[in-house]
Amino acid sequence: MIIVSGVMPGGSGVGRMLVGLANECERLGLSDVSFVTGGTGAGLGKSVRVRDFNSAADGLMRMIMGYGGLIRALHSRKLNIVNEPLVIVHLQSLTREWLAALMKRRTGPVFIYLMDSSFFCIRSYNHIPGESGACVRCLGGNSAMAREFGCRPYPPLSIGLRAMVRDLRRWSSEGRIAFLVQCETQASLVRNHFGDGADPRIVGIFASDFPRPDEIRASTNNGARGFDVVFHGSAEAAKGVEWGLELARRLPARSFLFPFSIPPRLGKDQRVANAVFRPMGWESGLGEEVRSASLVLNPSLWSAPIEGALVKSIIYARRTAVVEGTSSWSTELPAGLVIRLSSSSPRAAEQVEKYLSNPRPIDHDVMMRWYEAFNAENRDLLVRIRDVVRDHMRDAQTRS
Repeated sequence: MIIVSGVMPGGSGVGRMLVGLANECERLGLSDVSFVTGGTGAGLGKSVRVRDFNSAADGLMRMIMGYGGLIRALHSRKLNIVNEPLVIVHLQSLTREWLAALMKRRTGPVFIYLMDSSFFCIRSYNHIPGESGACVRCLGGNSAMAREFGCRPYPPLSIGLRAMVRDLRRWSSEGRIAFLVQCETQASLVRNHFGDGADPRIVGIFASDFPRPDEIRASTNNGARGFDVVFHGSAEAAKGVEWGLELARRLPARSFLFPFSIPPRLGKDQRVANAVFRPMGWESGLGEEVRSASLVLNPSLWSAPIEGALVKSIIYARRTAVVEGTSSWSTELPAGLVIRLSSSSPRAAEQVEKYLSNPRPIDHDVMMRWYEAFNAENRDLLVRIRDVVRDHMRDAQTRS
């Protein structure tokens, strides 16, 4: 099996997942798996221990990195062998030109592992800034809505993403691609966009920094000693940063931490006195802030699948809050595991103040029962992907 990604292993969400796959490949001795990755994404710096990746890159592991490697792989015989399973991760980072060239050469099936909503939304995160929830206007192929709302491809280097979205619908109808998804809500979006024939397969997700259950210890901190609220996410509008800032504005007596610099799009008139912007990563301060805060906020406003930030918040935070939505993985979480805030910021401010006035951390045993089940369902992601891909290819051969 070959896994191809335009994002390199490293500190980004996709990068951490790739590191996890590489580590699993080494741990299980899977000599039949190789990787080809581009140069997009946070590199192997302090955010990911280099030895975690290097150990997987030695010996059994075959890793080709950089855009030169992508071009060489495109013309290699192995990438075009019909019976060699091929899995694409983060398709928009490969560009439409690369993917279209691959599809011209390859006669065997291609499996698309979905990290986000780029299969129908050129923003990748299907959210319109200024709105309080996910946008599904283009779901089903109504691409004219993207132009009406002035949507631009994200990431900016996602060259040809508009055409790629159209290509995916054609390739899906022809049975040339299949989809691997993280959760049922994402599978539902795929079926709504491509039709029931798309038959997405749920494989979950697992990142290199998700702990083993036996590594988690109950907190000995009897009282919060940090910020009242810590925002755990990146600075994109779809991750809810403006929504979170509005929440801070409505709660002037409460302290808020945002773990990045002030986004340039936020003018001076939008700055809030009780909101601190301080760049930091999980290993460079954010992890401790999450542990010590009274409440951790994960307010993604798009159709988010399983976000690593939310998983880690649930594990390590005293209490975690999400924004109610109908197409995000957070809706699949058990009742009581997270606080569900209204998408209306005035109502959400009331909910947060009520909690902060009488905070009750999550019961450690409740969290552990959930995480043990999550870990059992999602670990060994590489094996699960390999098995699902092989079963799909075997079924296709039987039908033909």
